[in-house]
Amino acid sequence: MAERSGTRSQRVTIKKYANRRLYNTATSAYVTLDYLADLIKKGTDLSVYDARTGEDITRSVLLQIVLEEDAKGHGMLPAAFLRKLICFSGDPLEALVARYLEKAIEELTRNRAVLSRHIQDSLDGLFPIAPMAPAGEPEVDELDQLREQLSRMQQQIDVLARRARKG
Repeated sequence: MAERSGTRSQRVTIKKYANRRLYNTATSAYVTLDYLADLIKKGTDLSVYDARTGEDITRSVLLQIVLEEDAKGHGMLPAAFLRKLICFSGDPLEALVARYLEKAIEELTRNRAVLSRHIQDSLDGLFPIAPMAPAGEPEVDELDQLREQLSRMQQQIDVLARRARKG
């Protein structure tokens, strides 16, 4: 995973023991899922291995982190989305869905600061949106495309607002 500044971080190796304890081999210390979440948010790339078998269990630990965040009220995956995602399990399109979701979140991450600023500007403070951390500067082409999309969206909102006033 690349850091937010765009540079590549060093991979941290975590071992998970049978007693469910997580051990950071870089710092020689036991850590928590919250600690791993913080590392990831700072752009650290990590891998988690079962200490006994050596099996890569990174995905399952990342899912545990998502569940922990959800339990704290930071649920980003609505139940309807999860249901639909489950429907693709075992489907011939499963790999396509995984690649699509990965590319979509990469694009969102790359453009998060620009999107946040444009949304905030277009809503003129009607709905408070916390500013997102910058993810690097997008290229000029992308900014122009985003401005054009935002302009079209604003036009659609204006049309709907006029209809609502008439109706």
